[in-house]
Formats: sequence, C-alpha cells, structure tokens
Amino acid sequence: MRLAPTLLGRAHYCFYCDACGTRLEDFAALRNVVEWFKREGADAWYEHSAEELLPPGTICTCGATKWRKENDILDVWFDSGSSNLAVLHGKEWPADIYLEGPDQYRGWFQSSLLVPPAFATLRRFAAW
Repeated sequence: MRLAPTLLGRAHYCFYCDACGTRLEDFAALRNVVEWFKREGADAWYEHSAEELLPPGTICTCGATKWRKENDILDVWFDSGSSNLAVLHGKEWPADIYLEGPDQYRGWFQSSLLVPPAFATLRRFAAW
C-alpha cells in the first residue's frame, strides 16, 4: 500500500512558489519545461533558473510570480536503478523477483520501475 502513494505523489522536477510553498500544477506552464528538455536534455533543469524554464507570467494562486525548483530529484538514482540492464543477460532477463526495502521507494526502486518503459521491448520483472 505504500508504493502507489509514493509513486503518485513524487515531487521530482517540481516548482514551488517562493511566497507560499504551493507546488505548481499548471500543466500548460509545465509543458514549457518539456520543450527545454527536448532541446537540451535533462541538464536544462540544472543550467537554467525557474524563471527561464517557466513561461513569462506564471502566477501562483497566491498571486506571487517567483518560483524555486526542487533539486532533490530522481535522476541521482538512475545509475542504480538501471544497473539491472548491465548485469542481467539472456535467460536471466527479466528477473523473476526483485526485492528492496521500503526506504527505497522514492529512489533506487522507483527508478528501476521507470527505466524499462523507455525501452519498448524490456520488462523489469517476469510478471510485469
């Protein structure tokens, strides 16, 4: 029961209002970030300010216009979460079982769930 809420509520690649802390949920504004990622890759998140990534005039429900980016994001776990691609080969792929502690739902385990859909032919687990 703990995994689903963690996956649904993950706050990676988010913007928060500097004034009230509200998370930006304006999907039209967030599409602007997608365009940056298409042009520059995920490094755009680190190389540009919130003001650059968001469209001009992005306003919080409180009326503020200054945003901060969440910097504790999932891609720091990408190496660990994709390690199975390097160690499982042939008949070993996919794994029959995959175990990890509940403290990893927001990091390593979550990234291991998010990597396979990027490869249309890969499944992370045999039962997937």
